[in-house]
Amino acid sequence: MVRISTRTLLVLAVAAAIGLTANSSGPTAQGQGDRTGSPFQNSPCSSCHQGGTYTPETGVELLDAEGTPQTAYIPGETYTLRVSIANADDAMAYGFQAVVLDTAATTDLGTYGATSDGAQTSPFGQRTYFEHSTPLQEPLAEVEWTAPAAGAGDIVVYAAGNAVNGNRSISGDNVDLVEVRFAEATSGGADTTATDTIATDTTSAIALIAAEDWAVAQVDEQTLRVSLPEGIDGAAAVDVVDVAGRCLASVEHALGTVDVALPEVTALVVVRIATPDGRVGVRKVALRR
Repeated sequence: MVRISTRTLLVLAVAAAIGLTANSSGPTAQGQGDRTGSPFQNSPCSSCHQGGTYTPETGVELLDAEGTPQTAYIPGETYTLRVSIANADDAMAYGFQAVVLDTAATTDLGTYGATSDGAQTSPFGQRTYFEHSTPLQEPLAEVEWTAPAAGAGDIVVYAAGNAVNGNRSISGDNVDLVEVRFAEATSGGADTTATDTIATDTTSAIALIAAEDWAVAQVDEQTLRVSLPEGIDGAAAVDVVDVAGRCLASVEHALGTVDVALPEVTALVVVRIATPDGRVGVRKVALRR
């Protein structure tokens, strides 16, 4: 996870900001569109929901019929897609939005079924989004998701989790973006179980790269050096996004370290790596100037 929860803050037009204050029933349902941090996003939730003291961590899991987290999907099988928000137990309520896209981010994949209480699926722009329908009292939501037919390839789940203070305004809230990739299993007997998991709370887990296995160091104002985990079978994807979810740099590298040049000087970025075996790592980095 890839929760990415997201990859400078944007200043929205007054009309858009007013619209977001009514998103207690979900941004897509309110006509606000994509807020997940995906390439289709109008602007991320964090553009308006900010200023709080929460430090949410958005998680995405794909669970089989037994409730076991998976790193890959079997075409045509039905799973539970779970979005969770950890490290914000003191929030008054929670919101979220997620979308499942192909790796080229051209279309959504799979079909949805029943959702947990307080959640819904909403169509927007020829895509379907999974999001809250009312402010959630628990930091967890689930939906039945049936995988596409064989040949669709890897999927990427973009998700935004919002911890809110309940003041009926966009102030005092905090958002975390995540981007998690799941591979298409090449055969029905493939082992798709997520074996390298780290629990983020008592109800959720996400396939993460152990913190001690990779690192990020600042070389200069606009260069980051990423030390990748050992033993990667293939190239890892390295993405750097700003706090608005805008991608600043994206590279692929197999082993050792890789220097990532940023196109501009910024104060805070999120570095996300994804390995070919489906694990993800996310670090928030405050840059020195």
